[in-house]
Amino acid sequence: MVICVFAQLRKYANTNTRHMENSIFSRLEILLNNHNLEKLSKLTIAIFGLGGVGGITTELLCRSGIKNLIICDFDKVQLSNLNRQILYTINDIEKFKVDIVEKRLLSINPKIKIIKLNNRIDDEFINNYLPNYKFDFAIDAIDSLKAKADLIIYLLKNNIPFISSMGAAGKTDITKIRCDYIENTVNCRLSAVLKKKLRKQIEINKNIFVVYSPERQKKGIYPPTAEPSKIINGSIAHITNTFGAYCVDYFFKLFINAL
Repeated sequence: MVICVFAQLRKYANTNTRHMENSIFSRLEILLNNHNLEKLSKLTIAIFGLGGVGGITTELLCRSGIKNLIICDFDKVQLSNLNRQILYTINDIEKFKVDIVEKRLLSINPKIKIIKLNNRIDDEFINNYLPNYKFDFAIDAIDSLKAKADLIIYLLKNNIPFISSMGAAGKTDITKIRCDYIENTVNCRLSAVLKKKLRKQIEINKNIFVVYSPERQKKGIYPPTAEPSKIINGSIAHITNTFGAYCVDYFFKLFINAL
């Protein structure tokens, strides 16, 4: 009797291994059907910035049938990241984020194909390296203003659809988060400065769609240095990660309607 049970379990385990990928996405297939799931699996999505917004975005895409990802971030995990950057743990401190994210995604779906770009988004990267990679959709989760603006301009010039995440720091009301055109954003310091910067180089139009919150930002603090140059804003996990979920939601609304 015991031997029979173990034989059945072994048979189930072997079957489960052979059909692991189908099992992973079986619930998703119910929603999207196999035809749409197959089309999604052929898309390549690029995520720029693997912090609080970009990190959760990569995992949600991986769990949603996306099999081709380009992940880009030059940074290492810091202790202060752990309150909101959900893919990282205390064991990842001082390790490159792209390496941790790759390992995490492969542990979810070993068949996913990942291109790691351990690069800073700057003029050299955008002009000399980024054109070498082809992708169907981009998610901008970069903190740096200049890098964000330069990436957006590149995406617009190359007609690559994208969603850009504005500032999640200093926000606490999850019900205020939304997607809108950047021209319609209010009470968002990042988008306000970004709009001014972009207007100097391109004509702002309805091609720039963003995730943001009109909630008034809570005040930050200056770092304890003699000459403070940057305000440190507070952050909380459920807000930051919801920004990432909205990015994925926009992607699905854009592509599922086109599938």
